[in-house]
Amino acid sequence: MKNKSKQIVIAAFAILAIAIGAYFFMTPTGAVRLAVALSGHPVKAITAAVADKSYDFYVQENQTGYSLQNPPYEKVTDSELINWIATRHGIFYTAEYYGWG
Repeated sequence: MKNKSKQIVIAAFAILAIAIGAYFFMTPTGAVRLAVALSGHPVKAITAAVADKSYDFYVQENQTGYSLQNPPYEKVTDSELINWIATRHGIFYTAEYYGWG
């Protein structure tokens, strides 16, 4: 019985990891949140509201622009990291900082 319950727990964690990975790599909002977290602001990645602002940005066909409400602040550049770009690569998305203005 112990072995079976251990397998269930491992399977549950594997399914959870796959679901989290799918969110971060298969949705543009998830890709933006992952990029914000990897830039050194994990709390802001979770708490900041992400708004689609493609009409305000110069973007290519496979890109979507996003602005963060309550964005992270970067001391090195003395600015807020407001605008981000999500790029589609097939079924996957990646994101990067786009710039302030």
